[in-house]
Amino acid sequence: MRNIVGVLLILSHLWSEVAVASRPCDIRKKLGEIALNPEVKLKPGEKTSYGIILPPGAKIPKLQDGTHVFVIESDGSILISPRYPDLDEVAPVVTHRSLLNHFREVRGRAPGISGIGEINVDHGMISSINNKAGTAFMSEEKLPLVADYLKKAGLPVTRDTPLIPYQSVASGHDAEHVAAAFRIETLKDPVLSRINEKLLRFRKEIQSRFPSKEYPGQVDWMAFLKSPARKTGPMGLDELTAPQMRAMSSLSWMESFNDRYRLLPLLRKEMSDRELEEVIEVLPRLEGIFNRH
Repeated sequence: MRNIVGVLLILSHLWSEVAVASRPCDIRKKLGEIALNPEVKLKPGEKTSYGIILPPGAKIPKLQDGTHVFVIESDGSILISPRYPDLDEVAPVVTHRSLLNHFREVRGRAPGISGIGEINVDHGMISSINNKAGTAFMSEEKLPLVADYLKKAGLPVTRDTPLIPYQSVASGHDAEHVAAAFRIETLKDPVLSRINEKLLRFRKEIQSRFPSKEYPGQVDWMAFLKSPARKTGPMGLDELTAPQMRAMSSLSWMESFNDRYRLLPLLRKEMSDRELEEVIEVLPRLEGIFNRH
């Protein structure tokens, strides 16, 4: 009988240890709580309420390529959504305000914010995490703690995942509503959508050969243009047409999801659809163009 009681006591102790270990960490203690910006309100083009709420301890599902907005609620829940989840022309953009409104509707209370920002995914890898948000400001010093929390929740964060401060992503690319408009224009147009698929397949093949050393999953386009191992025949800068030159100089747009869908609509203003297809077809021949002797 004593042996049975002893075994039960040991099992009880082990179970309590497992239960404690499985509890989500007190994120509020680690990160504190961030005040909402009272000046920020929903803008035209933003979804009023959107996203999913992952309770503390739940795993983040596999994220598709693109930008995702997230909030870590003060109870440890994670609010998350793709920045551009659909082709709704009226309200195509999800913001942190969309996530917080959804939380209020589901939970029936105002959310607390302990972490906030964006996650960028390229070819299945986390190319960066940042603290960009107009809804509330989280200091960049908290980014490592936020990244660690997201990693424990199943996000494939590695030691190579860049943590980007807000100042580095606040400008220099299209605003979200502009990016959404380009994306919708591209994906709803049968010709542009088909050409875009070719462009993305080309980018994927180039990424496997010329991966960025700074951003996992992205392309080092300069390494591609300077490649000493040309596979597709000689081509020199003097042979490029104006549209081809424009396409070459804009390849780096592909590495910013907010700019990625600009390329084809803007090129289309300068040429016919047939010429646009020809420009995309010639892109592989740009390999090593800066290395021609």
